Amino acid sequence: EFMGKSLFDTTSKLIYMLTNHAIVYFNPKDIKRKTSLQNLYLQKIQINGKDSSIDFSNPLHLSYNQNYINLEFAIVDFKNQRKTDFFYSLHGLDEGWREAGKNRNASYSNLAPGNYVFKLKSTIGIEDISGEMNALSFIIHPPFWQSWWFRIVVLFLFVGSIYWIVVLRVKAIRKQEEQKTTFNNQLAEVEMKALRTQMNPHFIFNCLNSINKLILENDTDNASRYLSKFSRLIRMILENSEQRTISLYNEVEMLSAYLEMEAYRFKTKFDYVIDVPEQINRNDIEIPSMLIQPYVENAIWHGLLPKTEKGELKILFNYHADREGNYLSCTIRDNGIGRAKAKELKGNKIHNQKSMGMKVTEERMHLLSVASNKKPEVNITDLFEDGIGSGTQVDLLIPL
Repeated sequence: EFMGKSLFDTTSKLIYMLTNHAIVYFNPKDIKRKTSLQNLYLQKIQINGKDSSIDFSNPLHLSYNQNYINLEFAIVDFKNQRKTDFFYSLHGLDEGWREAGKNRNASYSNLAPGNYVFKLKSTIGIEDISGEMNALSFIIHPPFWQSWWFRIVVLFLFVGSIYWIVVLRVKAIRKQEEQKTTFNNQLAEVEMKALRTQMNPHFIFNCLNSINKLILENDTDNASRYLSKFSRLIRMILENSEQRTISLYNEVEMLSAYLEMEAYRFKTKFDYVIDVPEQINRNDIEIPSMLIQPYVENAIWHGLLPKTEKGELKILFNYHADREGNYLSCTIRDNGIGRAKAKELKGNKIHNQKSMGMKVTEERMHLLSVASNKKPEVNITDLFEDGIGSGTQVDLLIPL
């Protein structure tokens, strides 16, 4: 409300100025140049584009997704508005001061969770006049999955899961071991059944009777040869029964010894042939012990012996491979009376015993499929000639 007039008193060196209500006077020598800016202040703060209250006394608490912050500031100085340069710094992010120049805002985006302090200062031109604003503190809280309590919960859950997995794994291993033990016991029991079936009393009794007959007939040479073959066969059976698998060479040797004895006992009943291709290395191939003999014995007793004329037995080996693995195929073919005719024959005591032997063999095949994860195959085909049964063919596919 100054009236625009002033008076200078040369004696007192005072300047007098009139207003509508008073007279103002002062000594020009008492005027001091301004050396600091006390009117620097924060004008507005926006969080994610929305205005927020400003409180310098307490930190501003924000959530993890409230991380876009814009600050506007100003200075109350009517004389030096255009000469003021601004500088700002965000402690917790900036290492020093950022120069804003004449720009009056600062923006931060995608701020990470943490504690921050915003500071502002300004200078006027080349004159040594500066000022600072009170610091503004704010805290961006982390999401719950980054909080310490959540990490502890996750840690406990992780440790608990590992513990539970270990417990389940131990139980699974124990169960596998129990199943393995049970399986081995079953397999051992079946192997013993197979041994007892193969060395059945009828076969041993008949062999010894044949030897006794030769001795009574004073045919000592044949008796000695027959006894040697018998002892050799028994020895091979006992030796092979101690092993889960034997070489194809040993299997063929045992089958040859067995067929040689049976052919000698029933001289006019059948001839036999065992065929192994030259490209198959008999010593390199391992197969389950005493697996083929029951099928051979079954062919002799139920197919060839009841036949009136002389029969023929063929055992053919071959190598077979497919996507599932390698196999040894064995074909047992006889030109006997066939299964239908054999069922008509009654009173064969050995029939029941041999049926038990075949049952044991089937059980062994099942256990072997579990052990090797490969399914062996047994296919039995009835052979006919002019509509009449003319034999049986058994095809075995044994996993190697």
